[in-house]
Amino acid sequence: MSAIGSEETLYDDELNSTIDLDPNVVCNRNCEFSTCQHLTALDRAEAAGELKKEFFPDPGLELLIQLGFEHEQAYLKSLRERTRDS
Repeated sequence: MSAIGSEETLYDDELNSTIDLDPNVVCNRNCEFSTCQHLTALDRAEAAGELKKEFFPDPGLELLIQLGFEHEQAYLKSLRERTRDS
């Protein structure tokens, strides 16, 4: 492996691809590896271009995004009101 332009990625010469070094991604990958070596083998095969993961749409995703946005807007409004009252 060799470093490339960013501290957050490494280049894996064996896979001819970059590896994300975001701590959350690294932690998740370590957990996946320790619990399922087959999943790791599938991830490596996908990174090497030997297979492609299927995409399964999540019908609840749009609802989750909308609820998250509404929650964020309500929270920001409460912060503005609290600042205004101070």
